Amino acid sequence: MGKRQKIIRIAGDMLKGIGILAGGSILGTLLLTAVYLLPVSPMKENVARSSAIFDYEGVYPQLVQGYKASQLDNCTDAIMLGIAAYSEETADGIRNAAALAMDARRVEFRGDDPVRSLNDYANDVEGKEERKQVVGYTRYWHGYLIPLKLLLLFFDYGDIRFLNLFIQFFLTGWIMILMVEKGRKRLLLPFAVLICVLNPVAEAMSLQFSSVYYITLLSLLGILRREKMAGYAARFFFCIGMMTSFLDLLTYPLLTLGVPLTLMFLLFEGRMEEKLLLLVKACCTWGLGYAGMWGCKWLV
Repeated sequence: MGKRQKIIRIAGDMLKGIGILAGGSILGTLLLTAVYLLPVSPMKENVARSSAIFDYEGVYPQLVQGYKASQLDNCTDAIMLGIAAYSEETADGIRNAAALAMDARRVEFRGDDPVRSLNDYANDVEGKEERKQVVGYTRYWHGYLIPLKLLLLFFDYGDIRFLNLFIQFFLTGWIMILMVEKGRKRLLLPFAVLICVLNPVAEAMSLQFSSVYYITLLSLLGILRREKMAGYAARFFFCIGMMTSFLDLLTYPLLTLGVPLTLMFLLFEGRMEEKLLLLVKACCTWGLGYAGMWGCKWLV
């Protein structure tokens, strides 16, 4: 391949990346705006029904006392639910919905932690108006609001936890079945160890942990279903980086890079230098997708 052809190919790849980034940002904005057009009253009612869970568990409960690996983040979950259930006494409309989607506003009461603020807001507790304030969380996309708002129309926090547990165990089992079908039984043990270290129960019980976990599991499914990834690995990891930036609320985003990257490395049958080059490309494109999507939030 000549120098001119290489330049043309690189320019073409860059244009494709910009197109994917622009398309993802537009789609994400439209979907977030759409869920902000949904009625908030049933969401707030379901959050209010969840108050007993937060009252019983507290802010940072541990499923097994003394083990930090079993600790849940009810504090961040309360922030997520507070954003999902927030409403304003203004005229409904696309412009207002888009503004709320970009600002990610919620109510908090000065001097109270997010859990207590959420419970008081959802239950319309009186006598705290002087300490009430509306705060925004604009630094992130908060893409998790798309499934969360839809779920809160019908389910409370406990229901969503149980649904999380079911879906995540289903995806885990599907991955293990594919490993067997593809003749990769040797991967079962390290994959099982990984799942145990991550603590699947804690992943399902904390909404904050789930976004990155879902992206990782679905990425593994995508790699296993199409093992020969050399031709599209760069775009694949670029999209994973974008999805991580869109859905994650600053948890452990590198999981969506490291775990799929490890599986791809193990499945790729080329020479070692080809493997290393593929890893470098995947890391760079994942980073570009993550940073690019994060920057697009500010452009929007």
